[in-house]
Amino acid sequence: MEKKPSLAKRIAVSAAKLFGWLCIIFSITLLLNAFVFSVAMVEGISMEPTLVDGERLILDRISYRFTNPSRFDIVVIDPDSDRIPEGELIIKRVIGLPGEKVAFRGNQLYVDNELVAEDFIVDPVNQYTNDFTVAQIPGNGGNSIIPEGYYLVLGDNRTHSVDSRQIGLVPKEQILGKAAFSIWPIDKIQFLTVKPEDINEL
Repeated sequence: MEKKPSLAKRIAVSAAKLFGWLCIIFSITLLLNAFVFSVAMVEGISMEPTLVDGERLILDRISYRFTNPSRFDIVVIDPDSDRIPEGELIIKRVIGLPGEKVAFRGNQLYVDNELVAEDFIVDPVNQYTNDFTVAQIPGNGGNSIIPEGYYLVLGDNRTHSVDSRQIGLVPKEQILGKAAFSIWPIDKIQFLTVKPEDINEL
């Protein structure tokens, strides 16, 4: 007759299995967090009123491995700038794309000399920017066109934002992902993706 394992041995086997499953779950979570999605928290006021301090977002970290950022995407950036403390991430909105000639005149966006509506601008006082062109962006060497692989990003709260106007154009490899969904607070739950048909050239 086969002898049953002792209680201590059964407990040890169960604990080993549980530990193995926890290791698998932990590894999968780390991989998802690094390459697929993660939760990001907004700190500061540079994206108000669209995003508020303390707001939690789902960050899509995989889409840009296959596609490029689109105009008005909200993105998290790991900048390489002496204007931003090392290791600090920033969240901004993509305004200008590679190959485009971008300018602001009278607080209005012009892309390749065409007026483009910014429907997220609801407070022309705090969301005001002085006139500028891509040629005036720091580090762009006076080039009037955004180089390939680079993006012009601005905070929605433009009077309280450090963005491309100070840190220069942002290379794609510094863009960690796209803010896809707001999950907290409850009254801010919403998708943050802008559909191409919602971008209006006037």
